[in-house]
Amino acid sequence: MSEAAESAAGAPETPPPVAAPETPATPPAATSAPETPPPAPAPEDDGKVAVTLVKPCRFTPRAGPVKVLGAGTHRLPKEEAEHWFILAHTANPPPPRLQPGTPAYLAHVRALQARQEQAALIEAQQVRQAADATRDTLRAKRGIRKMP
Repeated sequence: MSEAAESAAGAPETPPPVAAPETPATPPAATSAPETPPPAPAPEDDGKVAVTLVKPCRFTPRAGPVKVLGAGTHRLPKEEAEHWFILAHTANPPPPRLQPGTPAYLAHVRALQARQEQAALIEAQQVRQAADATRDTLRAKRGIRKMP
């Protein structure tokens, strides 16, 4: 049977063999990427926390020798990083952990509300002053005098 007869009969055609492209012969060291060392473990895996101190201090942990810490970022064990002395020397000490419903928590909430109200009053006053200044400038440009 001829090829035309086979294709007409529904027999699958076999594609002609494809020659692989020739690659230039180069030494393997020139084409392969340099081996990279395995990735270092994540900083969180070592049980230490990054702490940024704003001034140097001498810290005496419960167990161990005195640690002299300079200003800057240090990796300390979590227990030491959460110590009140270390927190007092950080740039942004965390807020105290308050339990909802306790008198200290309620006082903290009231203080936050008072600060927000004070900020809103100051902002309203600044807006009024800016509006008054704009109004006075426009009146002056138009030659309108202030009524007594």
